[in-house]
Amino acid sequence: MKTKSIIVIIVLITSFINCNAQHEKKQADFHELTDTYLGQKPPGGIPEVFASGIVSTDEFEFAITFSYDYNDIFFTRRPTNDGGGNSIMHCYFSNGKWSKPTLASFAKANYIELAPYCAPDEPKVYFHSEREHPQTGKKMVNDEKIWFAVKKQNEWTEASFLPGILNTGWVMGIAPAKNAILYLCGEVDELGGVLRSVPEDGTYKNVEQILDGVHPYIAPDESFIIFDKIGQNWEETYLCISFKDNNGEWGEAIKLPEIINKTNTECFGRMSPDGKYFFFNREGDIYWVSSIIIIKLK
Repeated sequence: MKTKSIIVIIVLITSFINCNAQHEKKQADFHELTDTYLGQKPPGGIPEVFASGIVSTDEFEFAITFSYDYNDIFFTRRPTNDGGGNSIMHCYFSNGKWSKPTLASFAKANYIELAPYCAPDEPKVYFHSEREHPQTGKKMVNDEKIWFAVKKQNEWTEASFLPGILNTGWVMGIAPAKNAILYLCGEVDELGGVLRSVPEDGTYKNVEQILDGVHPYIAPDESFIIFDKIGQNWEETYLCISFKDNNGEWGEAIKLPEIINKTNTECFGRMSPDGKYFFFNREGDIYWVSSIIIIKLK
């Protein structure tokens, strides 16, 4: 009996060592992701799931964004499609390697926070949060407001409440262009749809209505805009694009090709900072595709 017990112990120890070695190998494999897009092979003209098992998982992910210097990636994750538990996840590039996705340092655990969006020309990220309003102290349940964080000395600051008129309304889907010009969607100052606001002395005092839609992406130079249109209900969405003409007017909304709008769940379309790839959400995963399919529409 003693001999059998020793054999069992040896087998258990060997199994533990093997499992630990496999775990360490998986960790090493992950930390070998060293290039701009987490080591993923770039897609062609057919959309592919982005970073399967790393960013796109069995949970529900959407609204990915890259910092202008490609050292940070943020996206939203929640357990299921039902809408609860949205959290902002973060991968960062340091010492030549990417980190695993973890809750962003400026995010608050157990709060609904979503739709991060990096500025195209400065180390700043905007997002929506139900955290307590700085003036009333009231948690903004079902009325998330706009917050932002700034990167200083390679660390992200605590989040700050966006000052001005935009946070007086019901807002979501904020998208920055250059020079801190903001596009967003919601209802502000009796205006609805996709809105635009230009800062004055660091504060957003004005707002104008641009077009009918939600969740905008704006080109840094404001030459085109991509946004969601709602189908028969909020469960049906599809992506459209509009180009600005020489007179500064927005053209007619063009529905993106069927190869993108395939399931009536497509939303949160965004271009990579270098303009090479288009990212969007489909059925709870983040997809990417060559931006040529977008450029050809112009």
